[in-house]
Amino acid sequence: MLDFFAGSGTTAQAVMELNAEDGGNRRYILCQLDEPVKAGSEAERAGYQTIDQIAVERIKRAAMKLGDKSGFKHYYIKPPEAQTIEKITEFDPDKPALIADDMVAEFAAPSGFGGAKGEEVLLATWAVADGYRLTESIERLDIAGYQAHYAGGSRLYLIAPGWGAEQTKALLNRIGTYSLNVNALILYGYSFTFESLRELENNVRQSLDKTVQIIKRY
Repeated sequence: MLDFFAGSGTTAQAVMELNAEDGGNRRYILCQLDEPVKAGSEAERAGYQTIDQIAVERIKRAAMKLGDKSGFKHYYIKPPEAQTIEKITEFDPDKPALIADDMVAEFAAPSGFGGAKGEEVLLATWAVADGYRLTESIERLDIAGYQAHYAGGSRLYLIAPGWGAEQTKALLNRIGTYSLNVNALILYGYSFTFESLRELENNVRQSLDKTVQIIKRY
């Protein structure tokens, strides 16, 4: 059920109630502008700032009442700040004064937008752009201490900084021994030094008996 004018979340509650009644597996998608609640209203006095916050609380309460443990995800559509775009445009990986971690943290959502980490924002944005559903289960993989993200049984997202020779060796070993199926590596270019990126590209091209596509995004 898709509701483009979700308001306070009545559609979500109705779907959960109907599922509880007949054992169904219906799902809902709610879309709502972050419209401010009316000044002086009961909602404002209760601490709500926008209508979607009321919907989130309604979903939580309805789920608790019905014993629904399926959960839900809350996404915001928000363009990057102008200063973030400027920093990306001016980024120079050869200047040690600007560490790569800043280029991930720049995309972190403010507390009013869920407070998601920059890595989570980039991952969710890219996964949707790559055709995955918002409900897609993306696995977190540890590669020699580096946290990567594995989607669809074939795509590996490398977003965080900290990738080096040890991680390249560990990844090649897992792919080469068929313990991990990877058809594409999606890299956040700002998180990689020139040396680590070149080493990864060369080894993937020369050391594997299969073609693994490397996609660099900036």
